[in-house]
Amino acid sequence: MKIDFSASKVSAGYHGVGSTQVNHLKETFSMRYDPRIDPTCTDPDSALEQEYNSRDDGDYVWKETSHLPGFREVTVFFWQSRLALARKLVRIFALALGEREDYFDDVTTHPGADALYIHYPGIPGVTADSDIDVGIGSHTDIQCFTLLWQDNSGGLQVLSAQDEWLDAHPIEGTLVVNIGDFLQRLSNNRFKSTVHRVYNRQPDSRYSMPFFFGFNPEAVCKVVPSCVDDEHPPLYEPISCGEGAIGTF
Repeated sequence: MKIDFSASKVSAGYHGVGSTQVNHLKETFSMRYDPRIDPTCTDPDSALEQEYNSRDDGDYVWKETSHLPGFREVTVFFWQSRLALARKLVRIFALALGEREDYFDDVTTHPGADALYIHYPGIPGVTADSDIDVGIGSHTDIQCFTLLWQDNSGGLQVLSAQDEWLDAHPIEGTLVVNIGDFLQRLSNNRFKSTVHRVYNRQPDSRYSMPFFFGFNPEAVCKVVPSCVDDEHPPLYEPISCGEGAIGTF
């Protein structure tokens, strides 16, 4: 509780069970994009101030975790590694949509890049077929995409095109990639955002570590030109990632 999110300017820090949206049985530690630890950001000061909200939270989440050996260093390194991967994936998505590889480079200089550590408490005496509340209810992610590491407990389910819930079984050494709402908008529905939920029907804890990636919060983006033609007019108005992400934590 020393890093409770309510004392943070950007809702970073600790979120207890029941304190976040689309949530029943989980608690989290969250960190937001910080240009000071982004190796590619050339102007951290201006990146800290954006149209919608200040990103400058100082070192709030780190000051009260300084007693945990290596916590800050490992967490920052893991965040930086996923940020680098996300920027590579953005270029792959651009090529897949028929645009230049660097099409999105200008809107990923100081992106939305939020990382969570999530703990789903175990439920003593529970069985696989127990009628229990979900860990996270059915939803889609709002940013461009999510990189998800999950432990070997299982529990993640995705909704198929046939409206069937399928288990996304953990695979050692891999990340799950979920398309988000913003990328669906930009692709004019060529890419579909992934409806998913989490159950923890076991007596032991489950852990996962998602990384949510979006574009620069002030950048207003429209449907990608290659996804529009006479038969496929733009289905969405231009919008910014920052505008779409307000109030999601």
